Amino acid sequence: MLGTLTIPLFPLKTVLFEDGSLPLRIFEPRYLKMIRHCQETETGFGIVLINEGEEVATGTDSEPDIYKVGTLAEIQVVEELEDNQLGVFVTGGPKFTVEAHWMDGDLMRGEVKFVPPEPTDTVRKSDEDLVAALKFIMNEVGVPKVVQDRIDVTDEHQLSLRLSDYLPMELHLQQALLEMDLPRVRLQWIRNWFIREEEN
Repeated sequence: MLGTLTIPLFPLKTVLFEDGSLPLRIFEPRYLKMIRHCQETETGFGIVLINEGEEVATGTDSEPDIYKVGTLAEIQVVEELEDNQLGVFVTGGPKFTVEAHWMDGDLMRGEVKFVPPEPTDTVRKSDEDLVAALKFIMNEVGVPKVVQDRIDVTDEHQLSLRLSDYLPMELHLQQALLEMDLPRVRLQWIRNWFIREEEN
């Protein structure tokens, strides 16, 4: 999916990566309406990290300041919950850059340009420690085995994104990893992050 498209944007204090998964609990009327529309039209919505501002509108807020690189959220499951809430499970689709954004009533919309797929290669023997680190952290945080088995840890692209997903780092660092376009660069950055963490 390349080219430019206008989509609803969902500013959150989280980063979604391609092929990553994210459970959402939707309760604000504007986002309930957005989810229903996306279901009916079989389209996704964009998840963008909030740089400054809040996720939930209070009626006095201005629109939050967002980072300009996000990910298309593709709806997989919608569950009806109590109190007119929805449980929504999404997976990460292609990455995009926000060319322009505006408020359409109380919902943010954006003109987004999808980023070409990243190149990839086979994981190097020197990165076996990063593969081991990913397997360890997935077990620690309780990633189901069925999910772990779908990850090709021999693929640089997948390894770099899943490490970005599961390592316990600050959101602005995850965003920096999202904005990188080369798996090899991302893996080297993650290796340097491990080194810094060990020194602290």
